[in-house]
Amino acid sequence: MKHPLLSLVVFLLLAATPANAGAPCGAVICLSELAADEALRVTDLVAAGRAEHAIAFEGLARVRASVPELDAAKRGRYALVGPYLARLGGGGVPAILERLVLADAGPETLNPSARTAWRIGLLDTIGKLRDPRAAAVLVAVCRSPRAEGEMLRVASAALGRLETDSAAAVLVELSREPGERGQAILAGMGHCRRLLVVRRLAEALPEQTDAATHRDVARSLATAASAPVWRAGLVRYPEEGREIRSLAARALFDDFVARSDDQRKALVTALLVVDQSATSGLLEQEKTDADPALSAALDHLAKRLECNPISRFANPE
Repeated sequence: MKHPLLSLVVFLLLAATPANAGAPCGAVICLSELAADEALRVTDLVAAGRAEHAIAFEGLARVRASVPELDAAKRGRYALVGPYLARLGGGGVPAILERLVLADAGPETLNPSARTAWRIGLLDTIGKLRDPRAAAVLVAVCRSPRAEGEMLRVASAALGRLETDSAAAVLVELSREPGERGQAILAGMGHCRRLLVVRRLAEALPEQTDAATHRDVARSLATAASAPVWRAGLVRYPEEGREIRSLAARALFDDFVARSDDQRKALVTALLVVDQSATSGLLEQEKTDADPALSAALDHLAKRLECNPISRFANPE
């Protein structure tokens, strides 16, 4: 169902004003940050959703009203809003898009941690729904200078879950931004299980000099090549799986060899998650010329791989 009058109003608003000036804004970005045609599509989708999924809009409003209470009772850095939003199901996509881009009444009533929890919850939920209608909004969020830190990481994961060629290309492009923005993209993009993304993560892993960012990239690479996910067939392009998992295992192992002991823990965990059969062969080859310190580290890795609980559920590779 189209709403031509509303669409015309949005088009005129976007055409007549500079970026963000007077444009509708949601919890994360403003409508003017979308291309005009995408802005019209989102506006139409939200209007149609209000007619077809009114219950989802009402449910989302109730979750929004509960955010201050959830924030007050939080046990971690941010309140967990996503599980409540997940109950909306696929019918909640228009309602979530409205809050992200068009209107989110009363953001000033939330303190900073509650506001961040709300934004993260919206992005995480719509990402897990893997709805292609959200693609343009997620790209705009990832490109927005207002998205940073944990919110940008969650946005990149949400975009990545679409696993499209365009999503992979955007994430690889943005991962090359300098500083914290590029690091946040790298940390989230492992949810895009595409060969292009894994190549970029494999390239980025040995470049990391900070312990925290190195750990994030290792985790992201493990997420992309996760054995349980690939064995369960929970991917869009299964034909890329063998090369993705082989490349990830090789990159993680080579980095393990090059790092010091205090940097290897995250790599051991990542190799266990990937659980690629060829890793044992790489290990034996490396031991041939290893010095005593590296040989001891390789022995420890071999024991961990031998007792890997993930391998108990392995399919032949």
